[in-house]
Amino acid sequence: KSLPQLNEQIITQLWDVKNELKECEAGPPNDPKGTKQFLIEILKRFNDQINSLSSGELINPENVFSQLRAEFKKWNDHLNHTKPTFCSLKEFSKNYRGRELLGFSNYRMFEWVLQDQVATLKKSAIELLSAIKDIILKQFKDVSYKCFRNYSVLQNITETKINNIQSSQEDKTEQRISEQFEMENMVYTQDPIYLNILNEISEETFSEEQLPVFDIKSKYSEMLQAYYEIVVQRMADQLPMMISFFMLKQTAHLLSTDMLSLLDGADVSELLSEATEVGTRRRDLHARLDRLTAAQKALNDFI
Repeated sequence: KSLPQLNEQIITQLWDVKNELKECEAGPPNDPKGTKQFLIEILKRFNDQINSLSSGELINPENVFSQLRAEFKKWNDHLNHTKPTFCSLKEFSKNYRGRELLGFSNYRMFEWVLQDQVATLKKSAIELLSAIKDIILKQFKDVSYKCFRNYSVLQNITETKINNIQSSQEDKTEQRISEQFEMENMVYTQDPIYLNILNEISEETFSEEQLPVFDIKSKYSEMLQAYYEIVVQRMADQLPMMISFFMLKQTAHLLSTDMLSLLDGADVSELLSEATEVGTRRRDLHARLDRLTAAQKALNDFI
């Protein structure tokens, strides 16, 4: 009478042991060929997850693009909240008038005003880069832990690679940001774009036909405001795209390629060496699975 109940208990325990084994993951085989193949498989799984992460798939509990978008929004808000109110004609003439006589315009002074204002954004741009680096670094290390948590040597090597590549990419991105700000010193945009923005903020409507007689100081404040609006729109898009490309997309590609170098002459046994408790637990679970399976088979002969 007790055998059916005992059988149910064995089935329940078998289910629990199998679930624990899934959490424990299969260990590397004992033969060298099988061990090398096992290493290839877990490296491939890691690379697949890193590339999927960079493509926007939800690999970790925290959505990386959701976090990046939040930081990029802060950058856009900063650009909008720090827009200057450019000085009036009287202040401009007092503060920025060059050697020209009254009635003449000095374009170099116009450039200096814009260049000085744009230069104030560089510090915030570098801070944005640092914040994005921290987010991506954590995401990559989370994937590393998830894929290699049982193999401390492999995990340490991977995290070192992640740190080195991210550091190199951060230097490269910071250089690109500096180049972007140097290019902004050129003060350039297409005429139709400039006129379109100027018409939006001005009480008058201007066209390209008016350009030869348009250079009047009374409009300098609006002209400065129009061009700075173009700079803000340009920076709001270009810096997030630049940082995402170098710090996430390109880093994922470089890391995936570098991970494959572990297959070239590496000590596979050392890379796949497990923590003692992990191997012990797996052996105990396999032994329990064998005993419970044998017990279930024996009971089936009676029931």
